This record gives sequence, C-alpha cells and structure tokens, in this order.
Amino acid sequence: FLLIRQELFMPRIAFSAVGDTPNQRIIGHNPEILDAFRHIMDAVVNKSSLDSGLLEQVRRTLAWGFGCRY
Repeated sequence: FLLIRQELFMPRIAFSAVGDTPNQRIIGHNPEILDAFRHIMDAVVNKSSLDSGLLEQVRRTLAWGFGCRY
C-alpha cells in the first residue's frame, strides 16, 4: 500500500529563483528550457485559433495526466 500511495504524489523539487509562476520556477533550473517553454506557451495561448475554453480543458487534461492535482 505504501508504494502505491507514494506513486500518487509528485516529487518535491525546490523552486529556482528564475520564473514568474511555480511551474516556471521549477523549469527555471534550466533557463534555456524555460525560455523555450515561454515561447511555446505564448504561441499556444496568444496565437492559437482554438477557443479559450478548449485550451483550458486541454491544459487541465494534460495537468491531470502528468499527475498535477490542482
């Protein structure tokens, strides 16, 4: 039971000093990847032809799939 329970939780990684959000502060351990992530997110959020409601549903589905429960 203990092993199964531990797998339900994401590992804890200390935040870096780089980034504006908790997610970015984790990625901020590698500023080059953070920069690429910001460009991707800008394209998806600000330059997409998809409806904002659909984009939010995709975000939630991906977060759930990655084990994020927020």
